[in-house]
Amino acid sequence: MAEMSKPAEILYRVLFDDLKFAKQQQWTITNYALVLMGAIFALAKLGTGSPPLLEKIVLSLIAFPVVVVVVGLLLLHLQFLLYNVRGRLEKLEKTFSPEDQSLVNYEPGPVTNTDIIGSMKIIGRTIEMIENIDKELHSSFKPFDFFFVVLCGVVIFAGLVTFLAIWKL
Repeated sequence: MAEMSKPAEILYRVLFDDLKFAKQQQWTITNYALVLMGAIFALAKLGTGSPPLLEKIVLSLIAFPVVVVVVGLLLLHLQFLLYNVRGRLEKLEKTFSPEDQSLVNYEPGPVTNTDIIGSMKIIGRTIEMIENIDKELHSSFKPFDFFFVVLCGVVIFAGLVTFLAIWKL
């Protein structure tokens, strides 16, 4: 089996570290946004009975910017960073030697071991199908992937629930 050249390996590792960092940041930011929404609701629920109108307005005005900043700025910025890094990875892969490209563009071959149970073949084909669907989605959405849309949806939904819960108290 061939190994990547050192410069290609170093660049590839750096770009994958950038991808890993951005994905971890997206999760972290989403988690903190959800904790903030819970804290805002807890503040509204702190007193006995329904909070006064002014308090509801202030808490709602706090929840709205959290959603806007998290979705509109932080998650979106990280998503564009991911898009740019993926583009750099693709450009880098095109400059690889044929041996390096064969390592990067790994295509699982057919199952050749006849002793493997049929379910193992099914699992392998299912993984292949999922990878193909992922490639299709990635090419059609380019800068926005399903993961990003779900994270934004979760934060927006949490903001709406928090807002409605404040006003239902």
